[in-house]
Amino acid sequence: DYIEVPVTAYPLGNSANISFWALGGTNLPKGTFVFEARNNSDLYLLNLHLTWTSYTLIWDIGSNGVYNRISKDGSSTDFKGSWVFWNLSKDGNSGIMNVHKNGQLWESQGNKNIPSADISEIVYFRLGVGYHGILEV
Repeated sequence: DYIEVPVTAYPLGNSANISFWALGGTNLPKGTFVFEARNNSDLYLLNLHLTWTSYTLIWDIGSNGVYNRISKDGSSTDFKGSWVFWNLSKDGNSGIMNVHKNGQLWESQGNKNIPSADISEIVYFRLGVGYHGILEV
């Protein structure tokens, strides 16, 4: 199950800031997407795994299948059993991507300078693709 998000809601430009609440279900970890956007070649433009096949957060943002990635391994308590407020940001000027968990910096990585997709590249933008739990955006 997923929600089709209007392409016009896609974060434009080389900077992005995305926030949401998540309550991960008991079946985590498993390969899920909180959101994903792809182009007509089915390549990622924007993607968040919360979690993938382990207790790992993986966030990608880029263009034409080439993207900046930030990831961090966590534990079950980071992803399931209680509501968590997540904020993901990319500063296009500094090249820094951050992940905040419940208002605290959880991961930060630099040298993330690949430009973000132009809205003309986006074929679809989806929320909650296979996510096991509840999302509040």
